[in-house]
Amino acid sequence: MRVSRRRSLQRTVRGAGLTVVVSLLPFSSGARAQMLDNSVQVRDVPFQAMQVVTRANEAGTTVTRGRMARDAAGSTYVELVDPRSGVATTAFILDVPGRRGIVLDLAHKRYSIRPAPQLAAQELSPAAVPEQLHRAAETQGRSERELRNGAEATVTHLGTKLIAGVMAVGSRELWSAPSAGSLSAAQKQPASAQREMESWFSVDLGLYVRMIETDTARHETTEVGLTEILRVPPDPSLFQVPVGFLPDGTSAGVSAGPAADGE
Repeated sequence: MRVSRRRSLQRTVRGAGLTVVVSLLPFSSGARAQMLDNSVQVRDVPFQAMQVVTRANEAGTTVTRGRMARDAAGSTYVELVDPRSGVATTAFILDVPGRRGIVLDLAHKRYSIRPAPQLAAQELSPAAVPEQLHRAAETQGRSERELRNGAEATVTHLGTKLIAGVMAVGSRELWSAPSAGSLSAAQKQPASAQREMESWFSVDLGLYVRMIETDTARHETTEVGLTEILRVPPDPSLFQVPVGFLPDGTSAGVSAGPAADGE
């Protein structure tokens, strides 16, 4: 497998659930940082973990911990944690069999449901895992250049690394400031402004287990990583609306019942 093909695979898996997530839930920037594309639907690779989010800026550093899980059907559960209080305020479920997204308001015990007909789980090929790890080791240190939206990035392959008990493939993307012609006066930043993203992708789990984004212009760093990873199926009730939760006004007529027949 060539490097470009491996990177393409990572991007495909990385974006598999994100399109559905963004279309179903009006995320704040903090919520998106906690997701960081980790809501990937992969069949027959269940796990449970804690997602640790560390944010550092000129005002200080905050650390939050929230649950994340995926069942054998590929459904995912992610808790969104308020960095100010450290309390999980929202849980987001992508229900693959039911082809729907469920948002749980944990603070007020309410829920909303939206259909997601395009939601589906992918399958990972076990035979591809050793090949991709071998290729990652071979290409360690190699750099490539990319151009997106007027900004140039240097992508460096970092090889492999054991993270939270799983072997991951790493890369670092260093983005320069977009060219002046592609930005409005309000958007322009100093020429030295850069954004760096370091990502570690578990081929075995089919998701990113660590992502560190640094914005030098804003003096901000956000790190999201999985810890306490258990390769065991989570409690099935985690992917259902809890007893006692009431529907939001916008979804009062939507049933929170079982998946449709045949799914």
